[in-house]
Amino acid sequence: MGMHDIVVFEGAIAARQRDIKSLLPANMDPAKYCRMAVGLVERNDKLRECSPRSFALAVMACAELGLEPSLGQVYVIPYKETATLQIGYQGMIQIAMNSGLVLSIWADVVREGDIFEETHGTHRGFTHQKTGDKDGKITHAYACAVLRGTTERSFVVLDREDIEKRKAVSKTAGFKDGPWTAWPVEMCKKTAVRALYKMLPKSTAMMAAGRFDDEGAMGKQAQPMTAPAQSVAVPWEKTEEAVADAFEGVEE
Repeated sequence: MGMHDIVVFEGAIAARQRDIKSLLPANMDPAKYCRMAVGLVERNDKLRECSPRSFALAVMACAELGLEPSLGQVYVIPYKETATLQIGYQGMIQIAMNSGLVLSIWADVVREGDIFEETHGTHRGFTHQKTGDKDGKITHAYACAVLRGTTERSFVVLDREDIEKRKAVSKTAGFKDGPWTAWPVEMCKKTAVRALYKMLPKSTAMMAAGRFDDEGAMGKQAQPMTAPAQSVAVPWEKTEEAVADAFEGVEE
């Protein structure tokens, strides 16, 4: 398995610039987004082992969700020759808030030494006081949401065993540069938010995020729901100047 030249990835993104523009929310600059995508490859040599087509599809999936990989909202993770997606904690929350169905949503972790009590039966709930070491072992993660038009709170609580079971499903969980290694606290929170998603009314973007995240955990290609059927062309002959001109054309 060899590495592709960065200019090949630039060409693959340039070839799908119009599609990326059509997928992005109106408040996001498509030319800047395309350059940001190429920056991912420049900073991570492992991504250069992925096929340019796979990388372009992953970027299109990010655009469809309205998330920026450079902000930690979503991660493009190389798995063999496939560029997979893992939605981050902040990305899951952003998508839920963008839906208009959720008034507020948040998540946190419980550490050893914290005071944490759950109640069950007809009055479900929990209380959490952060009295432990801020760097102590994580024992639980939880996520809560208030739906628009209501005052009731939906919530889910995961213990450490629940978290580890979900982590074990991810094929990239043990990668030294993967999100579980680099941002374990955020991934525990994200796991709780992901579990809460099952209890919430869902927008199209929320459903797509869940599908992309599941596919990414299994090492599968993120396939945008609105991606054109044809393959992503990889213009090997493109020069850096031609690619730069193509990116400028996105703004027209």
